[in-house]
Amino acid sequence: MFPFHLPEYATLKAMGYSDRYLIGVLLQEALILAILGFIPEFTISLGLYGLIAKATLLPVQMTLNRARLVLFLTVVMCVASGAIAPGVSYSLLTLPIFSNSYSLVEKSPLKRGLKCNML
Repeated sequence: MFPFHLPEYATLKAMGYSDRYLIGVLLQEALILAILGFIPEFTISLGLYGLIAKATLLPVQMTLNRARLVLFLTVVMCVASGAIAPGVSYSLLTLPIFSNSYSLVEKSPLKRGLKCNML
C-alpha cells in the first residue's frame, strides 16, 4: 500500500501536508481496503461452509457473531499494517524520488575508492 504510492505521498509531503495527515490517509485507505476485501471473502466463505457441510455432514455454518469477529479482525489487521507502514518506510521519503540520477552503485564503497577485504 505505502511503497506503491510513494511518489504521491512524497508530493503531498513536499506540498506541505503534515505527517499526521499522511498517516490519516493511510489509515483511511487501510480501512476501505479491509471492508472491500471482506465482501468477497465473506461470500467465498459462505460457499466453502456449504461445501464442507455437504461433504462431511457436520452442522457447520457461518454465524453472525463469527462474521462480525472476522470483519473486526480484518479491520484491525489492515489498520495495524497501515499504521506500521509509514514508520517502516519513513526513510523512503528521504530518497530523491523524482530523479533518475540516484543509483546505489554511485553510493557503494567500491565506487568511492575504498577497498573491500573479502576472504
